[in-house]
Amino acid sequence: MAKKENPDWFIYLDADERFDEDFKREYPKLLEQKDYDAICLELYDFYLTPEDYDLPYNGDIVSMRNYCGPEYRNTLIMFRNIPKIYYPCGVVGEPRPFIKSRVLYSKYKVKHYGKAISVEEWERKVDFYIKRYTGHKDKWQQRKGKAVHHDTSDFGAKLITWGQLKANPSLRGELLYEYNPGVPTLSKYSVWLVLVMLRQIWRKIWKGFK
Repeated sequence: MAKKENPDWFIYLDADERFDEDFKREYPKLLEQKDYDAICLELYDFYLTPEDYDLPYNGDIVSMRNYCGPEYRNTLIMFRNIPKIYYPCGVVGEPRPFIKSRVLYSKYKVKHYGKAISVEEWERKVDFYIKRYTGHKDKWQQRKGKAVHHDTSDFGAKLITWGQLKANPSLRGELLYEYNPGVPTLSKYSVWLVLVMLRQIWRKIWKGFK
């Protein structure tokens, strides 16, 4: 579809992410600007709490979850359709593309509900990360059985409401991750895969000499 339509911009948003209202109003202006080729937004994790974890799903996750952590990640959300985009193999925890170009780190926000869908989904997520990202295995094992957060986030900060965060920007917490357009991090699997490929190439070359 992207090849057929050939759009000027792409918006990269996961199914468990929602734009803040400020961004919804302002993003047309961002599309018109000429200074940047990629735009990062601040992404905040929402959590299940004792007051809402057992609410039946009503089709609107935003209305069901009230508390988030103050920590955030600078996450790539918008980027131009330009040749400078590339998708490195095996980037740990970050399937988004890398862009060797001008990046705007904006103050617009994204709500992430991946940790706030349900207790069952939380446990599936934990098991997935334990199996898939062995470098963070211990961290995720400690989170098993802890889907419901009473007072603090996964990173030990006091939970706040979205309204509190918007009304008082000083509540913004630690920067957990900053999108780096030029330095992707390869996983152990990717390194292993490259070594296997090099070994196969060397064997073919060696056979050619015999």
